Amino acid sequence: MRKMQKRIFIKFFATCGGIILFVLTVMGCLCSSVLAWQRISEVSGNLESAAGKLAAMYAKMPKNSYLVAGQVMGTAMDVLKEALDSDVIIVGSNGYVMFTTLDGEFNRQNNLVPQEAVDSVLSGKKYHSNGIFLKNQPDSAAAYTVGVPVIMQDNETSAAVFVTTTEVGLLDTLMPFLLLYLLFTGLALAIAMLIIYFISLRMFRPLEQMSQAVKAYADGDFSMRVDVKHADDLGELAMAFNNMADSLGRLETMRREFVEDVSHELRTPMTTIGGFIDGILDGVIEPEQQNKYLKIVSDEIKRLSRMVSSMLDVAKIQSGTMVYSKTNFDITEVIQKNISGFEERLREKQVQVVWQADENGDYYVYADMDSVYRVVYNLLDNALKFVNVGGTVTLRLEMRGDKIFTAIRNTGSGIPQKDVGHIFERFYKTDKSRSVNKRGVGIGLYLVKNMVKDLGGDIFVSSKEGSFAEFSFTLPKAIDI
Repeated sequence: MRKMQKRIFIKFFATCGGIILFVLTVMGCLCSSVLAWQRISEVSGNLESAAGKLAAMYAKMPKNSYLVAGQVMGTAMDVLKEALDSDVIIVGSNGYVMFTTLDGEFNRQNNLVPQEAVDSVLSGKKYHSNGIFLKNQPDSAAAYTVGVPVIMQDNETSAAVFVTTTEVGLLDTLMPFLLLYLLFTGLALAIAMLIIYFISLRMFRPLEQMSQAVKAYADGDFSMRVDVKHADDLGELAMAFNNMADSLGRLETMRREFVEDVSHELRTPMTTIGGFIDGILDGVIEPEQQNKYLKIVSDEIKRLSRMVSSMLDVAKIQSGTMVYSKTNFDITEVIQKNISGFEERLREKQVQVVWQADENGDYYVYADMDSVYRVVYNLLDNALKFVNVGGTVTLRLEMRGDKIFTAIRNTGSGIPQKDVGHIFERFYKTDKSRSVNKRGVGIGLYLVKNMVKDLGGDIFVSSKEGSFAEFSFTLPKAIDI
């Protein structure tokens, strides 16, 4: 399980870390570009301002005093070089270099400044260049150059002033930002790692509990539950898991009780049948008593047959292969036929049967007669199991719209409220609280519910403990065929 937690953490962290790095990288590139553009704009503005001042100063110099002009311009260019860490080159209209701050000997015939730059400025245009400018600069040198024309009073361009620098200062500008970027990136990843670790740990704990619970369920132990601490998606999953465990545990309990009940229900009649037949064969039972005991054997065989048939029907209903043959018939005839079959039990418990139906009513339904017979049989059988001695079984028929309503009520102990919601579940029995009769395996009412539903009706139950229990169902009215 620790490997699962590690895999969950790695997947989440890889995804979130990748997103964080991508977003911060894009933001870093954009911010770096903005900072670089601002720095270059600042350098360009400073160089252009300095070049403009030099050009204005040069334009005011006396034309016939080259020595004075040279001293003044030299001083100004030295100050500019010191302030902006840049070099100045002034090229005259004749193409000769007139002044420069470059160190070393240079040829006054222009062999430093690109001719196209000189021609552009002498034509009256400003010049901007980002990259290699001077011909003797190495290819790896980064430079930014500004050129402005010297405009005389007669509007003639007499020279071109170029200010160039290889110290734009981008690295100094970007270095603090890059350090902050790396710091915040590392901090963001560390925080994300901690958050994802605790989130994955919180996700893993219920998953680990579920995994342990599943292993316990596989071994038949349905007692383990998952702790629900938060009302989030995992909390809802945990609650659904616990509900599933409750259902599985209840189903397992009912299944075990079903196996025990079926074993008992099969063993009892088989023992009875075997004992009576052996008694007849061995001559223990007198000939004049044999018919009596053969009748008991016959009843037990029929009960076994009904039980096996019910279990087969459960399998058919679950697989969806149950076949119904629907016809129009009078449900009162089906009910009366069932009552005739229960006459002996009615006499034994001194039960009174009460009919509540309109004598002129049309109680024809459209359904499968055999299935309806079994529905009525199961409900009457259930009513007679739990009716009190000397009690009453009430049969009520009503016409409700396009349905025929049938209700079977018995007086007696009723059904406990906690059992009403489960009464139609497969294998469910209320015998623990209603210990009057232990016969049955808990599939009769399950069959009744599914048969009524399949035939297009509904079934209901109502009860009051210590007073009555009533089962009612509806079936579609007969149709013209």
